[in-house]
Amino acid sequence: MAYHVQRSSASVDHWRSNRELWLHATQVQGWNHRWWYNYAQELADGAWPDLESDRRREAVAALEKARAIYPAVYVDIARGQHHQALGEFKLASLAWKDALRHHSSQFEEESSNKLHQLPSERWRITCGLGRSQYHERKFKLARKSLEECLKLLPRNKPASCVRRQNSNHFYANLTRLPVGVWWHQPVGARGQPGVLCALPSCWRGCIMFHIALVHFELQQWPEAANQCQSAHDEKHASVQLFLVWGAALHRTG
Repeated sequence: MAYHVQRSSASVDHWRSNRELWLHATQVQGWNHRWWYNYAQELADGAWPDLESDRRREAVAALEKARAIYPAVYVDIARGQHHQALGEFKLASLAWKDALRHHSSQFEEESSNKLHQLPSERWRITCGLGRSQYHERKFKLARKSLEECLKLLPRNKPASCVRRQNSNHFYANLTRLPVGVWWHQPVGARGQPGVLCALPSCWRGCIMFHIALVHFELQQWPEAANQCQSAHDEKHASVQLFLVWGAALHRTG
């Protein structure tokens, strides 16, 4: 599509970012679910932290259009991530369950070998589902999902990275980048884009802490205390961890 765009100084400002390109694609070929998905990702990538709520809601609307055309696992994962971040846990659980239905081990393997990878990993789904089920107070289901998540979780954190200029990335209107977001490659001269990356906001220690919370809610005090110890061993050190840990030890007697 970009090949056919008028190549003149008059068109530079209009096509200044991928967002305008993908919006145009949805207007020209609205039947293509990938255009809607890519447009949603340019509005707000669900894997990135501290995004504006309005942008997330715009992205969800575009993802729903993609889903209506072709229900794909990566569309469902993005829906789950946005609903989770918005505190809409029932909708998040529904999206994660859709992702489980559309998950394919073959597609996950094929995508992992490509330069441009579409999120399709089962661990993303089970981790998200377990956390949303916890917030729905479905503790036994949450424990099952989170324990499966922990078994599937890669040892190393996978970073999400995009090429961006200073003026058109997700946090361009902020004075500093959120925690866990950094320039892997700085922006170059003459507008050459840099590489902006983000790490997952909840990883192994965080998942272990959620399992501890589930045990605590189920009044399984020794299990809760043990999981708090495991989460701490994985460098998770939030104030909430120590409060739950202390309360579980007190109840254990």
